[in-house]
Amino acid sequence: MSKSGESRAVPPGALFVAAGEELLIFPSTAVARKLLEAGEAAEGLYSAAYGPTGEPYRIGFKADRVLVERTAEAVRPDELKALLLRHLEACEDPADATQPFEEIVAIAWSIEEDYRLRCSPSGNRIGSRIPVWGYGAGALTLAALWYFGWR
Repeated sequence: MSKSGESRAVPPGALFVAAGEELLIFPSTAVARKLLEAGEAAEGLYSAAYGPTGEPYRIGFKADRVLVERTAEAVRPDELKALLLRHLEACEDPADATQPFEEIVAIAWSIEEDYRLRCSPSGNRIGSRIPVWGYGAGALTLAALWYFGWR
């Protein structure tokens, strides 16, 4: 449940990635592949990854590409639940360890969605049409045009 009381469904392809002390939450493995760093994968920073029901994934790399692969290992909801409880505690929104697993997953997902919506009116915090540096480049271009050409 989000703070507003509205429940948001966790996408079936969502990915929860342990990265040091942080937990990174992605709506899909495709988005995770795009945003995770190959160098960090090479260093072993991504120590664990799980789908929304606790299915384990392996984060690897090949050349400069990140690989995200479902393993054949058994589902591990208890491991994902422990990561989520730590994450929620770090977010200062602790969950009760006695809550059902699915509810804790939904709470963590909802917090991520609320954050994504706050960061972008379209709700797309991940990959907007204009990168952040693009705004700076545009401002510098306008300043240069004004200084050199529009005087």
